Order: sequence, then C-alpha cells, then structure tokens
Amino acid sequence: MKRIAIKAISVVLLLAFFTNTACYGLATLPASQNPIAKREIEAALQRTQIRYAESEDALRLLTANNASCLLLSSGKYLVTKEIAQDDLRLLRAIIHEDIEAIMQIIAKEDRYKYQGIKELVLKLFPPSKNNKLPIDLYVNHTVARALEWLVLLENGTILKDEIPQQELSFINTIRPIIMANKHNYFTAEFWDSSQRSKVIRNAINRGMVFYQVASAEKNSKNTELCVRFTDPNAQDIDLVGGKGASLAELAQINGINVPEGFVLTTNVFDMVVQRNNIEPFIKQLDDLSVIWARYKVEDRPRLIMK
Repeated sequence: MKRIAIKAISVVLLLAFFTNTACYGLATLPASQNPIAKREIEAALQRTQIRYAESEDALRLLTANNASCLLLSSGKYLVTKEIAQDDLRLLRAIIHEDIEAIMQIIAKEDRYKYQGIKELVLKLFPPSKNNKLPIDLYVNHTVARALEWLVLLENGTILKDEIPQQELSFINTIRPIIMANKHNYFTAEFWDSSQRSKVIRNAINRGMVFYQVASAEKNSKNTELCVRFTDPNAQDIDLVGGKGASLAELAQINGINVPEGFVLTTNVFDMVVQRNNIEPFIKQLDDLSVIWARYKVEDRPRLIMK
C-alpha cells in the first residue's frame, strides 16, 4: 500500500512539472521585456501630460512652428490627435521636444559642455548649403533627431529593425559617438524621462524662455512694450521674463503689498538688439564664456589682465 502511494505521488509531481514547463513555454513576455507592451505603457503615461490641439488657434500654433508636438511653457505638450493616437510617434515627438529644451538649457548654463557637443555634431554632420537654421538650432535639432530613436532603443521600447531605413544610416553613424560620450556630454538628463522633466521644469521656474517652445496662452505675437504688474499679460514669462512674472503674481495675492510698477517686455530687448546690431557682440560674449569656462578659477584673473 505504501509503494502504491509513493508511485501515485511521483506521477502527480511529474505531471505538475511537465504541465508547468509547457505552460511557461507558452507564456507571453512580461511588459518590461516586451517592446510593444512597454511602448503602450509609456505612451499611456505620457498622455497624462498632453493637450490635444483641437481649436483653430492651437492648430495654427503648431502650423506656425512647423511641428506636430510642442512643449508648452506649462510643461505639458500640445499635440495633434493623429500623433497622440500613435504610441511610437507620440513618444518620439515628446523626446524630441525634451532634448531640444535640454540642449538650450545646457547652452545657457554650461557653455563648455555645449561647445563640446556642438563640435562633435558639426564634425560628423556639417550643415548643408540649404540649411536655414542658426547653427545652434541646427545642432540641437540634430541631437534631438538622434536621441528620439536612441532613447527608445536603449530602454528596450523599440527594436532596431523598427527604425526606418532612411534614418538608420544616420543613427548608425551618430550612435557610437553619442555612446562614447555618455559620461561627459550625453549624461543622465538625456536618457531618463523623469530627469529630463525635472531639469526642464526647474528651468521654466527660473524664467527660462525656450526658442521654438510655445506658450499656450500666446495665440499670436504679443507686441506690447510695457505692461503694469496688474495687467493679465504681466504673468507671461515669455513676455516679461521670470522676475517680472513673479512680481506680477505676488501683486495678485491678497495680503502681500507690492508697490505699483511696470515691466519693459522682451519686445523692447529684441528691438534694442536689432536696431543697434548688438547680436554679433552677444555671440562674441558667448564664445568668450566658453574660453572662460576652460580656465581654473585661480587662473581667471591672469586671463582678465591679458
């Protein structure tokens, strides 16, 4: 009787083993290893950060910028419904906008790092004679064009054979350079979506204005030269800058006494720069800031004397 019981238990265990093995072989990959499932999850998360371009003004804003996705000054993204319904196109568009913004932040806050990236890009992909973009915007766009694919490739959201053939040659050329400089130039904020969001959000809070990054409240160019703190437009960072917008916001809070005042808008700055041809001098100062960053703090006084 004992032997019969042992044989019965053995048969049950063997059946269980082979059943589990067979079932496991037929199981689907977990979402973390399945590119399509991972893409759907990431796209669903990103859709919580978007605004659909449904009104004529919103569509006009995208058309004016020749874009299907724009990073708004609120930190959200304005996208067409067509892009929003396609997981891959949505993720690529958002990454592209993020990287463009990250590049502009680096250009302003770390000129030495930006100059290094710029030299790498221009050495590999010098602009054609038909290029109409300013060099910095051309560099930013080239980096964003590469990373909108590479970020998804590196985190397993897409497979290499999903990259269109016309882009594959470009990606194959630029990928080794980017990966070789991942620890000095193309650091974590380029690859991690949460870090990108944090860096961009902090820059917006400091009053940074991005080129080709739209403000949802500005349906057309505001041409005002001066606004009072009590004016609704005085809280528009793109128009009055970060400090002006902060004062205007404080002026609207009960219990905080802000003296009456006004702000000269960014339109005045643009007018002064253009009418006095100051832009070349600003460019020279930018170039000098790169040289300055290369010197140690203790060596900088000798540089001034020269």
